[in-house]
Amino acid sequence: MKIAMGGIASENCTFSSLLSREEDFVVLRGEDLRARYPFMQATQGVSTIPLLYARALPGAPVEAGFYGRVKTGILTKA
Repeated sequence: MKIAMGGIASENCTFSSLLSREEDFVVLRGEDLRARYPFMQATQGVSTIPLLYARALPGAPVEAGFYGRVKTGILTKA
């Protein structure tokens, strides 16, 4: 079984006048993303495909351009 690994995680307050920007996120790709979930490697018959994962502390809504780049980065590699 193959499992693609990717996503964006952030708790957002829509009442904030600020935006969560790219520099507010930790972005993981490739082996760095795979290392975040070591239990996946221990499961027999599972092959992981690390795409892209972006995570930020709670904050403001995500800036649209950055969200679009993350989305595209996941969908074009899937």
